[in-house]
Amino acid sequence: MNISQFTMLFAITLISSCISIKDSTNSEKYIVGKWCLLDEKINYPTITFTEDSLAVLGSRMDTIYYYKYFVNGNYLHLMNFENKNAKIPILTFTRDSLILGSLLENKEIQTYYKCGTQ
Repeated sequence: MNISQFTMLFAITLISSCISIKDSTNSEKYIVGKWCLLDEKINYPTITFTEDSLAVLGSRMDTIYYYKYFVNGNYLHLMNFENKNAKIPILTFTRDSLILGSLLENKEIQTYYKCGTQ
């Protein structure tokens, strides 16, 4: 393999690893696990998505919030115990990064990564 072939293979591998996950079936498969906020704040420094559609949002104030979740297109939907739906825009979603346009009362961009990957 010459240098140009290696460079091309490397570029294709890099691009494919960074492509956002658009299919909602795959999205829910890859979203399962524990996610950590890049810039730690009091509200929601971690989110754990379970296989049975439960989202557990952690807090530094010893409060844990539980929601049912589903991914539909470019939105993460969180439903509380009163069945109120929060529609959260997903800006980027890969296997190891999740960037949300906001998260509940946090109106700024929230950048999460799979815990243990950084």
